[in-house]
Amino acid sequence: MSLTKFIEEKEVRNLIDNYVDKPKFDLCAEIKANPQTKSYALVGTAFDYLMRFHFEYKYSIIDNCHWVAHNSLVYLLIDNFKLGIEPVKPIAFLTEMNFKDIYNDSILDVKDLQEKLKEKNDYKGRQIFKVINLILNAEKEYSNFLKSGNLTDGVIKATIDLAKIDVIYRRKHYPNDLGEYKEGNIQDLKQLYKIIPDFSKKKDSNILLNPTFDKASQLVGGADCDIIIDETLLDIKTTKSLRFTRKYFRQLIGYAILADISVNIKKPKNLGIYYSRFAKQFVFNSDIVYETDEYEILKDEFKKKANKIYG
Repeated sequence: MSLTKFIEEKEVRNLIDNYVDKPKFDLCAEIKANPQTKSYALVGTAFDYLMRFHFEYKYSIIDNCHWVAHNSLVYLLIDNFKLGIEPVKPIAFLTEMNFKDIYNDSILDVKDLQEKLKEKNDYKGRQIFKVINLILNAEKEYSNFLKSGNLTDGVIKATIDLAKIDVIYRRKHYPNDLGEYKEGNIQDLKQLYKIIPDFSKKKDSNILLNPTFDKASQLVGGADCDIIIDETLLDIKTTKSLRFTRKYFRQLIGYAILADISVNIKKPKNLGIYYSRFAKQFVFNSDIVYETDEYEILKDEFKKKANKIYG
């Protein structure tokens, strides 16, 4: 389970709805980037990666957490190849990773692991080998983009690869179309990128990309938000509907509570959503959560229900 699933539990839905009033949605805009295919979820996740690349290129103060795609590789290794991971800390890039073979306690770098996978040469080994190669290529495209800011088809294809690889970790499912690309998805991502607005006038904005909420995330089986810009927490929605649903609202409230429980993440002053197809933000003050008379009761009940579900 994750925060997304946790907040859709009936008890949790009712808890949030009873304690926090949903703000009035006062945003009106025309769509600027119509979907080019029906690959809505795939394009949405790929754009999340593309937004991260954009922020890292444009702004100077960035705290960039690991990619979920790296977690997918770890999951494949542990589940299929019986490898432990050294060191045990958030994973950065494959070029910085070592792997520990729990059978003989030897330390493998990526090239060693690739050779071992070639020797194994079974279906699962080939799956892992392909994922490694696609992530390594994505890291190269990402690095080139940060140097030049040039959005190439290679960069876009890399974000599509990463989005597909994410599914392995999030849904425990191996996609059968890795390394394949629809032209419509490439064009869709290009137009979404083209309309990204300035999120901050300050070059030295403090930006967290895809941050987790340290131990607080474990309460709900995992939670990471999209972006925190200075004191504003934003979720990215690549949807063709300009709506602020109860589901979106509950998710933001969940993030707000986890940020309060977290040791490393400060309580945001604002919460909001960036509607990427409209190039618009809807932002509201977090006081509607933190300054309610019964907020401490809400937070306590939230933790209790998480402990009840996760034991």
